[in-house]
Amino acid sequence: MHAEELKYKRVGPIAGIFVTLGLVFGVLGCVFVASFLQYWLHSIWPGIILIVLVMALAFLIVKTRLTDYIYLIEKDRITFGRRVGKREKELLFVPFRDIRAFGPYEDIVAKNPEKKKRYKFTFKKQPDWYAIDCADCLIILSPTQEYLDCLKEAKKRR
Repeated sequence: MHAEELKYKRVGPIAGIFVTLGLVFGVLGCVFVASFLQYWLHSIWPGIILIVLVMALAFLIVKTRLTDYIYLIEKDRITFGRRVGKREKELLFVPFRDIRAFGPYEDIVAKNPEKKKRYKFTFKKQPDWYAIDCADCLIILSPTQEYLDCLKEAKKRR
């Protein structure tokens, strides 16, 4: 079994304090502006828009900065998971018999442009993507060379 985690660079404690203070003052400033607009326009819509924007921003921060991905090569399958904080969740597993090919994203997509169902288990930019072409889907990930070597070796055994 081989395991690998794709993690974001963690923020240090001092930088974390400044980021938290910046977020708090940013939210307070937005609340002040929304309250002023509500008073000036005699409408509740600025407050509602502010709530929607804060929720969207919180979702994007969790999705883009707090989510780590886990890649496992097990005995007869590969497993993909996600970790947010301390909570882990298995998202997908694929038996080795269903893997047709794997390699750089550009090469795999050039061979099979009709693949519709895609699973993306990475937050990195497209030049760093690798793809695994399965029977009914395309899996996008950003593994290390060690993981790719283990995947080649495990695929040969099957």
